[in-house]
Formats: sequence, C-alpha cells, structure tokens
Amino acid sequence: MQTDTLNVEALHRRLAADHSIAGYIQLLLHYLQYSEYELILYMQREGQWTIQKPAPVAPPGYQKGEGSVDAGLFLFWINHASSYIKDKDIMHGLWILKIALVYYGLPMPTSQLKESNYKRLDENNLVYDDGSILGTNLYETYDQGWFVAFFNLVVTIIYYDNGVLPAPPPVITLNKATDVEVKIGMLGDWGSGTEVAQTVMNQLVGLQPDYLVHLGDVYYSGTPGDDYTHYYATGEEQDHLLSIWPDAYAGASFTLNSNHEMYCGAHGLLDVALASRVFAKQGGATYYALQCGDWTLLCLDSAFYADVTHAYMYGNIGNEQASWIKSLQLQPAKVIVLTHHNGFEYNCSNDTQAYYTPFWNQVSNALGGDPYAWYWGHIHNGIVYNSPVTIGDFATNTYCRCLGHGAIPFGNASSLQNLAGVEWYANNPPVDAAGKEVSNGSVLLSFALQDNQVTAITENFYDVSGLPQPVWSKIIFQL
Repeated sequence: MQTDTLNVEALHRRLAADHSIAGYIQLLLHYLQYSEYELILYMQREGQWTIQKPAPVAPPGYQKGEGSVDAGLFLFWINHASSYIKDKDIMHGLWILKIALVYYGLPMPTSQLKESNYKRLDENNLVYDDGSILGTNLYETYDQGWFVAFFNLVVTIIYYDNGVLPAPPPVITLNKATDVEVKIGMLGDWGSGTEVAQTVMNQLVGLQPDYLVHLGDVYYSGTPGDDYTHYYATGEEQDHLLSIWPDAYAGASFTLNSNHEMYCGAHGLLDVALASRVFAKQGGATYYALQCGDWTLLCLDSAFYADVTHAYMYGNIGNEQASWIKSLQLQPAKVIVLTHHNGFEYNCSNDTQAYYTPFWNQVSNALGGDPYAWYWGHIHNGIVYNSPVTIGDFATNTYCRCLGHGAIPFGNASSLQNLAGVEWYANNPPVDAAGKEVSNGSVLLSFALQDNQVTAITENFYDVSGLPQPVWSKIIFQL
C-alpha cells in the first residue's frame, strides 16, 4: 500500500462504515500505556531506572495485569518513530493508526519513557522475571518484528473480520503404533522458522513419536498469503510452520490457535495451515479431541474468543466450545487438556489470578471437574508445577505444565528460582553458550496401553543443551 489520496479516501470509507473500530483502537492504546508502565516499574525495581522529570505516574485505570512488558516499548517507538523506526511496514502501520485517530477525534498517548532510559534498557539486555530477554536481537522481546505484529492486529480490526470456525470439531482416534504404547511429541511457541526451531524438531522426531502436536504461535503474527493485501510480512504461516514441519508427519500432526495467530484474525491458521495435508486430520477445526485408549486429549482453542483489547493475552474458550466439551460427556479424571494459553500466572502469583480464573473455570465447568493434566504454551519457558497447585483461593490437583520454550530465546527466569510451586523449570544453557540464553526444548508424552486401556502415562522434557536427556521425567499416571 502507498500513502496516497486514494488510499486515504478508502481508509476513511472503512472507518465510516464501522464506528466500533474507534473503541477497539482506544482500548489497544490504553493497553500500550499500561504495558509501558509495567516496563517502567520493572526497571525501577531492578535499579535500571535513571531519574527523569516529570516522574512517571500510573496511567488512569492501570492495574497489574492490564498490560504486558512484551509491548512495553511500543508507545515509545510510536512517539519517536523518526529516530528509531526504519521498517517501512511499521511506518505504514503507524500512518494508518494516525489517520484512524484523527478521523475519530482520538488523541495519541504520549510516552512516559525518556530516551535516556530507553538507551539504558537497550544497552543492558536484561532478563525479565519470566525469562524473557529484553533485547532487540531476532525474536527477543524488543525485536521490532513484534511491532509489525501489533500493526497487523490494527489492520485486522480495521479491514478484516476474524476467520470463521468450522463445525463440528472432530473426535479423532489415535491408532496405536504398537499394541502397548502411543507416543505424542509436543512443542509450544515453535513457529519461528529458525535454525533453533529445526534443531528442537529434529531432536523430537529422533525420539520417534507417533504423533506431533504444536500448541500454537507462529511468528510474528501467523500471516496468511499475499491475497490478504492489507497485512504486512505475509506468508509466515507457510514459511515459519509448514515449510519446516517434518514431511513424514503429514497427516499425523495437529496444531492449535494462539494469540499471535489471532493478530491476523486466524486467517493464516485457517486458510494456510489447516488447509494443508500436514494438519489434515483436524478437518479444518481449531479445537478437537484426540482419543487414546480410554483417555482423551482435549485440544482447545483458547485464542479465538479471547479479548482483543488485551491483545489476546488471556485465554477464553467461548460458549460454543464449552457446549461442545459438555456434549462429549468425558470423565475429567481421564482428560488431558492442551491449550496455547496458560491456566494461571507463570510464577503462581495471586496478584493477577483474577485474569486467569475465568478461563480455568470455563474449562473445568464444561468438563464437570478439573482435568487430570493440562499442558500449555504462551509463556516462553518450560515449567513443571507441583501438584496440588494453590494460589490464593484457587486450588487444583491437576498436573500443570508449560512447554512454551520451543524456539523463542529466553533466559534463566529469576522468579522461578526456588519457587515452592515449581518442581522443575528450564534453565540449562547450551554447552557452548556465551550469552544469557538457556536451551529450547520439547516434550514427549508416552501412553502405555493394555487392551485399549491406558495403564501409565510418562512425560519427558527434552532440551538441546547437549546435556544428558531427558532433563525431566515423571510418571504422572499409573494403574
């Protein structure tokens, strides 16, 4: 697209046709203000803040959990684009955003971050509490590719509706590779197209799983093909997921929706990934059930119904999906849930539990009880939580696991060290590492069967550190 008169007129017509766009954009800008303030609070706490005037203050309506450090620099970049933005897609997205604000008479928020503190952050390459590396290298938290993803979200709000979920979702029986065992390889947040992602996949495939499951996230925003002319950096779903997926597992693979794929309305997921032979068993569905003996892996879409004004950061399964779960009449004690989004705060903090409880309750109420186990991604880390889990008034006996460490660079998460609620977390650096990164990895879930009845379930976490493997192993069920 070019910023000519014709396109301005076309954009004005689109804005005039749907005034709800104004509300969504305004709430997204609030989200950026809250995210920046989260970053400022972190820098102050870590002694990385230089005194500036005026001193930053909490934006109106701010409370912890309303923003994310991941988007902490977006407002600064918007307000200093001429100095810090070289990417033409970002500049074009900013042009669209500014036209929309002028059209609706909305103000552009200013940034509370001054250049001195921006440079301090840029120079120190800090590791955030959850292990996120606050740097600008490829796929680190402030790589500006994520900023392009934000503008794809703006484009979705203005130009496109979200995709339409096909129905009915399938129940798929996993044919046993042998009479006694089914092995399922799982990766989260893997769709980066990088050499590291390929190394993680090669290791997992080397374990000879019968099936592969991706728990979602194709970066930066799971874009569809060029036929969606308004999107930036098209082709990500093809290039960062399908093109490097092992061909031998076409038809024996499954994937899930995610916040990053929702930034393009799930069009890349629906029109590209699920239309391919790789994920053909899903029948185009974004949620489905995998039957393994007398157990069920309930694979849910936690992103499609999530809140756009929180950038799809908190899971939601919606009423339609909840009704489908109820219709299956499953035994919760024989259900393992797979989602992209996490069921509670990564470090078991009660400060933000109110944002997670509704999602957990949706799933639990639809099932008629808490599932036996729940594996999720979203947080770029590998975490094994103790069972039972207790966070304030919330408590569950569910075995909860995070495997969002499939490809994105991350460091040793300070908030997980010696945490009572965590049994194990990923912290092995590569054997030849010189920086702050720890090793990416995957999970192999093995079901032992006898007469089509599951007799044991074993989980193994692997990483590509070069150390003895697996790095974590546990029998989570045994008759």
